[in-house]
Amino acid sequence: MFALLSDGFFETRIGDQISVGFEYVEDVIRTCRNEPAQVIMECMDEAIVKWQGELSRQDDTTAIVIKRTADQEHDPTNSPDR
Repeated sequence: MFALLSDGFFETRIGDQISVGFEYVEDVIRTCRNEPAQVIMECMDEAIVKWQGELSRQDDTTAIVIKRTADQEHDPTNSPDR
């Protein structure tokens, strides 16, 4: 799995409280890691909403999650170069 996240995920704050931080986001991803990429993104969004409550977001939260969906053996005879 590969996840690329904007700083809005890590720097989400409530007033003057400490930001969410890398560990919180990493824990959310680790908890949902067996789910499809779309579900992982939804888990992260829900975690930020839970952290902030009813407050509006001060920064964007953009994510790209790429996940391999099936084990595929490399077959050199089935190469697009052939």
